[in-house]
Amino acid sequence: MTSPDGSQVAAITQDYTLLLSPLQGGEPRTVTKLSADETVNQWSADGRTLFVSCPGTRLEVSGIDLPSGARRLWKTFQPPDPAGVRASVFLATPDARGYAYSYMRILDELYCVEGLK
Repeated sequence: MTSPDGSQVAAITQDYTLLLSPLQGGEPRTVTKLSADETVNQWSADGRTLFVSCPGTRLEVSGIDLPSGARRLWKTFQPPDPAGVRASVFLATPDARGYAYSYMRILDELYCVEGLK
């Protein structure tokens, strides 16, 4: 994912290390480790923060401060009824004042049958 000024790209290695690589050449810089199920969603408008999220019954979105690698929980999204929910997609406006998330709901029914031979 390319930074807002187009100077670098954020990438995740096979061992879930978050790297920033300059597009004009140079060595990548390690920022922090991510968990296996985290995804990078987007950059902040000023290019100092990357928003990452972890899908699940609720969607926790954290901001990673790129100069320090510090992480802070930004928002938690959860539908009113979490039964069968997997929240997985998050988008925000460049200033992060507006945002949206989506989720899937998968419900099953179990029938109990008695007396079969």
